[in-house]
Amino acid sequence: TAVTIPVEGMTCFTCELTVESSLKGLPGVRSVDANVKDAAAYVQYDPAQMTLEALLAAINKTGYRANRPKDQ
Repeated sequence: TAVTIPVEGMTCFTCELTVESSLKGLPGVRSVDANVKDAAAYVQYDPAQMTLEALLAAINKTGYRANRPKDQ
């Protein structure tokens, strides 16, 4: 499953790395690409191992604000 998660508060490359590292260690997460220009994180994950809510919570723990995708 691929999802684009809107993320508020990212302003630089280090912000992208922080968001990416918060997700990369989670079970079922196959790839993560956070993009400050798009204000979003692009995540591919296995829904049998990981939920969208857990992905949002992991990003929110970093201090950035993850929002539920409009199509989810």
